[in-house]
Amino acid sequence: MMQTIVARKFALSGQHDHLATLASGLHFHGLYTLRQRPTVATVQGELCYSLWVEDLTGRLQCTIPVWKTAWQEDGNFKSQHLLIKAYAVGDGSRLVGRINSMEPVHVVWD
Repeated sequence: MMQTIVARKFALSGQHDHLATLASGLHFHGLYTLRQRPTVATVQGELCYSLWVEDLTGRLQCTIPVWKTAWQEDGNFKSQHLLIKAYAVGDGSRLVGRINSMEPVHVVWD
């Protein structure tokens, strides 16, 4: 069963790191939106999903090894909310998030 997150409580909890504040080497955690289906890419010899996530402050390209997630391809893809734990690598405009864990969630906007 998908976890439900109340947006206001989550925002007040301090558990969300804004994408605009990230720098290389920082770990980040939060609730992000996926608006496009992931693509498959090879990163350092490992097969990964490549995806763009966003929050109110910006967007960031991220990767996650395919073995870490059970992505279900759906022809009717719409945006998804994801609870992500990751770390940032690279510099400047080439900053990329390397996802450690990713969980789809249902968000209640109250």
